[in-house]
Amino acid sequence: VQPNLQSRMLKEGSEYDQFWKILGIKSEYSSQKIARDPESDAHLFCCTFLKGK
Repeated sequence: VQPNLQSRMLKEGSEYDQFWKILGIKSEYSSQKIARDPESDAHLFCCTFLKGK
């Protein structure tokens, strides 16, 4: 990582060959969104209800 290097935004699929060369791999992958059950998705919060006097 080079902290003084400015980042640039690219659309998915338009990455430079050098990007994949650095990662060491380029392969096919699914671009379909997976429908997930909202009840089983992980959440980063917790609620606690306390009853007191």
